[in-house]
Amino acid sequence: MTPVEAAQVLVDEGFTGWQVVTFGAIGMAESRLDPLVIHRVIKPGSPAHLSIDHGWLQNNDWHARWIMRVTLDPDVPWSTQLADPHINARIARIIFIGAGGAPKGYERWNTYLPGPNGEPPAYKPFLPAARIAARTIGVNV
Repeated sequence: MTPVEAAQVLVDEGFTGWQVVTFGAIGMAESRLDPLVIHRVIKPGSPAHLSIDHGWLQNNDWHARWIMRVTLDPDVPWSTQLADPHINARIARIIFIGAGGAPKGYERWNTYLPGPNGEPPAYKPFLPAARIAARTIGVNV
């Protein structure tokens, strides 16, 4: 998926303004905007330990209570449905809002947070490209 396509998906799923830019950059950092990425989390001591992140925004399957708010087909595996960029963004928005929106809600994504040794957040280098993509589709940022 291109940055412009990602921005359009975010707008289609209800993100606005700087949310489009920030989540576009998070998606670039998390998966390089690849909707098919699946990643097993190995973090002993974390509630996410041995969970699985899905799709371009790497939504974590231990967020089942959030995922179930989105109408998912019970006969289709989550990993298949979460590969749909729109479903993935819709779930990300539910997680984001459920966590209180900006700025706290962004912290549900590891690439928004500083690295373990104080490195800058991984999403930051992608902000310029995400902003250009958002502006390309008419988002006022």
